[in-house]
Amino acid sequence: IENLVEPPRSQDRNRVNVLGEKALASDVETNFQEIEQLLGQLGVRVGIRFVRHATVEEIRRMGEASLNLISSRETGLYPARLLQEKYEMPFLGADFPVGQRETADWLRHLGRLLDREGLAEEISRREEEAFLKQLDRYKKVLSGKRMVINTVDRQVDWLVDLAQSLEMEVVQINVFQLLKEVETGYSPRNLGPIDPSIPICPVKGPGEIQVELERRRIAEAGLHVR
Repeated sequence: IENLVEPPRSQDRNRVNVLGEKALASDVETNFQEIEQLLGQLGVRVGIRFVRHATVEEIRRMGEASLNLISSRETGLYPARLLQEKYEMPFLGADFPVGQRETADWLRHLGRLLDREGLAEEISRREEEAFLKQLDRYKKVLSGKRMVINTVDRQVDWLVDLAQSLEMEVVQINVFQLLKEVETGYSPRNLGPIDPSIPICPVKGPGEIQVELERRRIAEAGLHVR
């Protein structure tokens, strides 16, 4: 990319690049379609998907876009920084969003970068209204139910937000990877901003989860176990 991208002859303020899509991930196209429709509402189109769908000619002209978006920081941050250093191209440093709250934040940040804050705010409001309307039918079945989340050390704040929007109770989060010990106890490094009232437990396997859930069941029944 460093040797192929040419100095831009002009810049298209309605064009962005997408960097860092993982070629072997199963949900890449679905995620891109959602991002594309959000960009379309902002009056923006995607010029190149580097490197998932990219010709040599498109790579040469990457500098003509007004902004770079990062699908995944793991794979997209390096080319974004390279293009910023070489051609002063701005980039949105967050991964593609997951969940309603993250999508709203991503849209607002994008709106600021594109100087379309008012439009981004309007789109965010419409998307939230549509999202909450979709949840209404699921609330009839799920409201009041209790959930335990079993996960690796990955971001799950969007799932907690979704459960709470559905009026469900998240009883506990069990994490199967290394946790970072902090003064207040154990807290996963990468789960995202989680409601502090929800217990987060480091576990080594399914057996520990079963024991912990049984302990909580007995405790909530008003019994005492040592």
